[in-house]
Amino acid sequence: MALSDTSAITVLNYNEFTLMIPTPHRTHVLDPSDDGVPTRATLSYSDVEFVNSQSNAFRTGLLFFKPEQQEEIYNALGIFEWKGILSNTDIQDMLLKPSVEKLNKLLGIKDNMTFGRIRGMMIKLKNSGRYDLSYKVINLIESRHKELQRNIYNTEIKLRPMDVAMDSIDSEEVISLKEKNEVMENQLKEMQKTIDQLAKSQKVKEDAAKDTSAPKTKVASKSPKAK
Repeated sequence: MALSDTSAITVLNYNEFTLMIPTPHRTHVLDPSDDGVPTRATLSYSDVEFVNSQSNAFRTGLLFFKPEQQEEIYNALGIFEWKGILSNTDIQDMLLKPSVEKLNKLLGIKDNMTFGRIRGMMIKLKNSGRYDLSYKVINLIESRHKELQRNIYNTEIKLRPMDVAMDSIDSEEVISLKEKNEVMENQLKEMQKTIDQLAKSQKVKEDAAKDTSAPKTKVASKSPKAK
């Protein structure tokens, strides 16, 4: 669609807290999302432009647009790196399934608003007691949070491969590895059975060969004595 000042734009709040969106005409209040289902408000495109000029809400992922509207609106607003904006799902994946690449991306974030979302998600996952969140990931997030509090925007934290805990491997990977191990164990058992059968068969042949080559003992019969 061609955007005009009066074009209706749906704004989405995926966060678990209330957001207030002030515009020249009114203040929109978006309630917290419910189990991942976002709340929404309809703004004119001119109001979206106003919000974008006053805050980083759209640039940092605090607010999103409907998927089918995203590309056109982001480009019109001059937000050309919009595909790299972190959603709550992206953040949760980074925290629960960390890799060196993912954690380096988190440590490279320089704005407090985005990192506040990340730290808030970490605290939520940790307090829920339902997720196995690596303590090393928690320490990295807290260390980066302290840096930003001290206005250190280029992180001084050096990430090492060992900082990615092995216990962070997701359950699907664990199940897959177990299944592969079971398959290998069954294959080894079948191979062992085959080897045992071959060994028994070979022994039978060797025993039979020994019986065939062994010299036979003749039993001498005595002739009856002449009376």
